[in-house]
Amino acid sequence: MAARGYFEVPATVSRATRPQRQRSWSVDGRLLGPAALLIASLSYPSAVLSEDDSPDIEVYGRANVSVDYYHGGDEYSAFDLASNSSRIGIQAEHTLDTGLKLLGEVEQWIDFNRGRGADWASRSAFLGLEDEWGTIKLGYMNTVLKDLRGDTDLFSGQMGDTRNVLRGPHNPHLDGRMRSGIRYISPEQQGWGVELQYSFDTEDRDSDEETPADDNDFNSYSALLRYVGERFWLALGHERYYGSEGDTLDDRRSGEGYRLGVKLEASENLTLYALAQITQDSFPYFDNNNDDPEGYVDALGGGLGVKYNLAEDLELRGQYYAIDADRSGYGARMGALGIVFHADERTRLYTTFANINNKSNSCLAPWVHGRTAGPDREAMEDASPADRGCTTWALSSGVRFDF
Repeated sequence: MAARGYFEVPATVSRATRPQRQRSWSVDGRLLGPAALLIASLSYPSAVLSEDDSPDIEVYGRANVSVDYYHGGDEYSAFDLASNSSRIGIQAEHTLDTGLKLLGEVEQWIDFNRGRGADWASRSAFLGLEDEWGTIKLGYMNTVLKDLRGDTDLFSGQMGDTRNVLRGPHNPHLDGRMRSGIRYISPEQQGWGVELQYSFDTEDRDSDEETPADDNDFNSYSALLRYVGERFWLALGHERYYGSEGDTLDDRRSGEGYRLGVKLEASENLTLYALAQITQDSFPYFDNNNDDPEGYVDALGGGLGVKYNLAEDLELRGQYYAIDADRSGYGARMGALGIVFHADERTRLYTTFANINNKSNSCLAPWVHGRTAGPDREAMEDASPADRGCTTWALSSGVRFDF
């Protein structure tokens, strides 16, 4: 099955290389009931096809749980148990006699700390076709620019995730998933490749709506050009959303942005990462007496990351990211530092410290995005306009198990 990103994020275990084994599931039916039905439906063809014609089916997942401490301003501090981008999914793969490969995936978000799962297929649901000409995916999946950011983020889906500053309050932002989408991934030609993605309608609509696509007024696209060398990786992408319903943070708005990502394996033990981002008409600014934005402006963000192997099973990671908006007092700086111990190819233990210094009109925190954890900075009791500009920081120690 095709890889998710353009290069492997450090210490990510490839499911294709994992040893196969029998799995027994005895989890609360509310969580995995739909999974059992889907497994049964996907497994049904094996009863009528020969063994060689049976599709390859894999159940996979991630349990990533940490104990955190949050400090946000003069009055807010708390301990919490966080679920860090935990998930469970099913992948299916079948190759026709012609060589055309069929791909299928359904993936669900799971909150181990809250004892609940999001709606089934909350992370992805697509059917794919793969051949010498490339790969096409049809359905609900990450945007191209979301994957680009994830491939350069050393703390993706946990404390210190770069979305805490690069996404922040953006509307629209560049880290979403496209509904009703088509995504094409080209094969590499001398290291070069492209990815193109289009959504007919990005809105979350009820099935009984009379005009579900709404004349395609709320469409979007995401595109990327990449180069993959022996020790160097580079990608440049653009994403645009059309159609606006209003100017509040909850309303759908039009907007666009660009991202440039770089990875360099400087030595056997040292790897460098970088990401730059430009967004247009997407960063909100506020009147002190109004909870709704007064308007939206452009913003420039980016940063650097470093991973150093202290030993074969021990890594030191650090990254620094910043965002500046074209409005006085809006922006932030985030630093994150962590150490990761790989107990084996499936299990890691880690500790991370992250800190955000906000400008005078911003209230960002390093624990919000990519995980189920503490409150958004704006939801804290002391988040009055006069309290903006404070420093927020957090400490996280956890275990990640890939299965």
